[in-house]
Amino acid sequence: MAYEELFKDLQSTATVGPIIALDLQPRYAMVAAIVTLLLGSFALVVLYSNEGNKLSLSKISKYTLLSGLASVFFALATIFTSNSFGVYV
Repeated sequence: MAYEELFKDLQSTATVGPIIALDLQPRYAMVAAIVTLLLGSFALVVLYSNEGNKLSLSKISKYTLLSGLASVFFALATIFTSNSFGVYV
């Protein structure tokens, strides 16, 4: 493929921009980290609560849901933090 064809293809493609502006990503990282800590704490409170003194299916499902959401927010916080330091993920 000749250089002229490559240059035409480059000019005809759409530009890709960030979905979330880079100057807002540190703020989103802090919010996501706080939400992660809250969800993780709530998950542990649910797991170690004294309702029934044994592990029931509802307690395990609540714990699984809360810890899964905490994991999702932890991943978002990691991505936003790395992007704010210039390591684009």
